Amino acid sequence: MTTKSIRKFTCVLIGDDGQTKNAFEEQLVKGGFPMVEMNEQGLEVRPLVFQTTAGSLLFRVLDATGQQKFKKLSQDQDRVQADCTVIMFENAESDHGALLKKYKDIPTILCGVKKQIKDITKKTKLQYFYNINSQNTNNYEYLFLWLGGQLLGDMQLELLSMIGDELVDKPPMEGD
Repeated sequence: MTTKSIRKFTCVLIGDDGQTKNAFEEQLVKGGFPMVEMNEQGLEVRPLVFQTTAGSLLFRVLDATGQQKFKKLSQDQDRVQADCTVIMFENAESDHGALLKKYKDIPTILCGVKKQIKDITKKTKLQYFYNINSQNTNNYEYLFLWLGGQLLGDMQLELLSMIGDELVDKPPMEGD
């Protein structure tokens, strides 16, 4: 497959302070994904490539939430030109309503860590929710599969493989 056939998307990673996003990124690196790059604004960017039934998808994952000087920029869709958003949180009481409203025009997925919330889809009704375990890579790739399906308008999109990984089966998503 040629580079021209790779569909590219920018995904902004937002979340509660703490180790959630760091653990997420560390697991992606352990899974064989490329190391962090820097964009022109000084934001950390991790390129993630997924082979799907619609071809190759490249997500440029921007994470500045751990860097206080970039916090406002990371939450500014226009300045980072985000195509989609992953909102990660550990705290069930966190108020994500403002972020959901800010990113309502692009695919956004809530990502709960440690399975603390069992039924967020009824509470938000705006977007989808995934539970993940920050200690392993369970479900990480399916965040991006769902986002890819939303961006391509193909919710039948299937994951074939990830860089460095073998073929995997799709788990059910809460809210489907």
